Amino acid sequence: MQAKKKSDPDINSVFGYGYADEIGQYDWDETIKMVDSSTEADVRRVLAKAARNKKPLTPEEFGVLISEAADPFIEEMAQLSKRFTQERFGNTISMYIPMYVSNACTNKCVYCGFNHDNPFARTSLTMAQVEEECKAIKKLGPFENLLIVSGEYPSKCGVDYMENVLRTCRPYFHNLTIEVQPLRSREYERLTHSGLNGVVCFMETYHRESYKKYHPRGMKSHYAWRLNGYDRMGEAGVHKIGMGILIGLEDWRADTVMMARHLRYLQRKYWRTRYSINFPRMRHFHERRKPDRTGRIRHMPRCPGTIRSERFTFSEVGGRRNPEAWNGSRLERLGFSVRLISGILNQIYTGPKL
Repeated sequence: MQAKKKSDPDINSVFGYGYADEIGQYDWDETIKMVDSSTEADVRRVLAKAARNKKPLTPEEFGVLISEAADPFIEEMAQLSKRFTQERFGNTISMYIPMYVSNACTNKCVYCGFNHDNPFARTSLTMAQVEEECKAIKKLGPFENLLIVSGEYPSKCGVDYMENVLRTCRPYFHNLTIEVQPLRSREYERLTHSGLNGVVCFMETYHRESYKKYHPRGMKSHYAWRLNGYDRMGEAGVHKIGMGILIGLEDWRADTVMMARHLRYLQRKYWRTRYSINFPRMRHFHERRKPDRTGRIRHMPRCPGTIRSERFTFSEVGGRRNPEAWNGSRLERLGFSVRLISGILNQIYTGPKL
């Protein structure tokens, strides 16, 4: 049996240890005030620092660049975005393809189609079906980055199941990432020996009180368990950790600054790990559930356009599933958008150069 990891739960802390013990130093309302109080002079100062590319920007300086005062400077940020993207990635675009292995879920998230109370048949793929999916994906194109997605249902798609899925997929893909229920650190470590390269986990919102409103039942309802999950990944030595907020739940500016602070903490503590940031945006689709605070389209390039790390990449999540997305002209436009969005992303703030 593997020894207990420091971040894992014990008798003194049922949700383990990690950033949940640190986040209390940041006040949500004060964060919004900080962003709102930014001036044009602040924006010019921060952009000048970014352009010099000598020192990383702080999460608070990140907040300046997503303020209303930064609206007239979007084109300047776009040009910096282009510069840093070309310096680090050239003209390449890294793409992944998702594979859903189970829609069974015990959570009751109010915005999610996998909600446990939704009346539809639940399916968990067998290993034979998983292998057939792998073969079908390889016929679509030369994909090497696979994102394995499941609902959160420990008895149906827990660590044993995911270990078998990884072992089944490994012969077909070079890079395997999972987006599943948060696990214990020793379970993540176990999966790294079965081909796991990365883990994606969305915090959804860092607003503690509202988090419970959106996630009323299931293991996901426990704010500290989910927030400490990133420490468990880092302690397990996961190669790449994907983070994200769901824009539309709470004030997107406060959430992105809070996520920047969280990322800075992780980079300092688990500096060997690579990180990605994701910005999915909830859209109105039914009268019974409208997004509360959906970010405006013109703001979106600025979010990833203002975070930087040399061990850090941007991922556009919720990829297109329509076959016509592979039409040449549309793919070209998608590539342009990803390059624009991810450029200054490599500038604004980075982990220490070790």
